[in-house]
Amino acid sequence: MSTIKLALTICLVSFFPLAQADVDIAFYQQDEEGLSLYSTIPLNAIHRVTFCPEQMTEAVSCRTLKRSDFKLAEQIDFIMADKEVLHFRTSRHIKSLIKWNRGIAVINAEHVVSLPDSYLAVTRKKRYRIKSCVGIEGINLDLFDGKRKIGNLYFYLGYDTMATCESAGIGNNIGQ
Repeated sequence: MSTIKLALTICLVSFFPLAQADVDIAFYQQDEEGLSLYSTIPLNAIHRVTFCPEQMTEAVSCRTLKRSDFKLAEQIDFIMADKEVLHFRTSRHIKSLIKWNRGIAVINAEHVVSLPDSYLAVTRKKRYRIKSCVGIEGINLDLFDGKRKIGNLYFYLGYDTMATCESAGIGNNIGQ
């Protein structure tokens, strides 16, 4: 009987990280050959990825794909974060599902709601706010748990833009 309990404990401990996946943010970019996803977390079997447009509108309809649709791809250097940014790619033709060429992705949310100035990612236990703004040469994406910033990505565009961020540079420190 104790052997069965030990085997059950080992199985539960090995699957525990899968059950504890948090919401995270990512960018996506679509081209003729498919879709790229840029994230700071490795995707696992239970992750769902929800894609929303970069610009919010009243009638936003986000789309969801499964982790199995993506493969790890070559590293990139135009997305910046406080951790290594991973590049995932799918070659599936998904333009009919996602009609925007670039935007934000929310990993592991049950659903994503568009608000006038942000997105709300909802899980069984929590709600996270996602804010996006344009910096001098790129797009800032911030993830908040309440008022505390817990994640940040910066998408370098390679050209100057009109800044809409309160702090127009890259310097958005996590934990503020």
